[in-house]
Amino acid sequence: MLRSEISRIKRKGTRLYMRLSLRVLRLLFFIFPGSRRRISIGYLTQNPRHMDGLGAQLQRVIAVRGLAAYWGLSSWQPKIQKIAIHPLDGLDSNSSVAEYIQSVNVLIDGKVLKSEEKIHYLENPGFFAILLVFLRTIVRRDHINLMLSLPFRFVDSLPDIYSLGAYNYRERLKQHITLKRAPGIAIHHRWATGSGVIQPGQNVSRSVSLDRFKSVLERRFKTLIFDDLLLFTDAPSEAIRFVPDSKAQESWTETAGFDFRGIDILGQSKQEIDLVFPDASIVRGGNPLETLANLSVAKTIVLSNSSFGYVAAILSSNSEVLIPKEFWHPPLKGWKPF
Repeated sequence: MLRSEISRIKRKGTRLYMRLSLRVLRLLFFIFPGSRRRISIGYLTQNPRHMDGLGAQLQRVIAVRGLAAYWGLSSWQPKIQKIAIHPLDGLDSNSSVAEYIQSVNVLIDGKVLKSEEKIHYLENPGFFAILLVFLRTIVRRDHINLMLSLPFRFVDSLPDIYSLGAYNYRERLKQHITLKRAPGIAIHHRWATGSGVIQPGQNVSRSVSLDRFKSVLERRFKTLIFDDLLLFTDAPSEAIRFVPDSKAQESWTETAGFDFRGIDILGQSKQEIDLVFPDASIVRGGNPLETLANLSVAKTIVLSNSSFGYVAAILSSNSEVLIPKEFWHPPLKGWKPF
């Protein structure tokens, strides 16, 4: 109990410090507009250690773009070269993967990183690292393309910065909507390799149980109509073994149960889902951009502990968003923790 309280106080202190840092840097950039004009920032997609799925990469793109808007800097986004492909994505050929990645780059306005471009790379930036870049633009008058890989210490301290980074992306995402009408309730049921499985390096499972989803919805709605509920899930209907492409294995090596033979993924049958949500429509996997777009237009979005759903909620326009209290990224203004 004491250790948990100490940890909570440390997290709160870190966020307060990062929030102050954000505001001090913003003040400096606006006092020295010449320096502001010499810095462009973006998410460094070429860092192989952070080659991840669509949700995690888009979250970083939006976070860094939000930082640029908050500080008054220009944003320059290199193209995403690789995105981890999940078992139910339905992208079974090199051509379909290439087309998918191209669509993502159109969404984020990704540009080609030229060999002569001068890049200043910061993996996990803090106040003094950004301050040094600022001072360099004043002393040497260099133009710097500042590429960040993990911007969350900054952005999570002031999470509405994500909304600044979502500008334009909401409209571009709409072209990928395939639903004829927006669902009343959409649940993003992140499964990963199985319900309750905790991935290496994390303290809580990415999945949230169906019973917990039902409980929060019953508290929220006097009448819960299941046929107006859409359940988006990456759970296969039965257990499978997924063997990642050899070129993309680096994004799977830290997944629970990974070995050279592949990854065992537990299944969740329609019958199991029907016991909790009878008559609900189930969408298993599919093109991730289409799933992201369809999830984002629901009137109420219920999240798991997942960047994919988090990004869909950020890119939604007028949705009510319910987010697990234990999720490691904070809620935006107006979101309701459960």
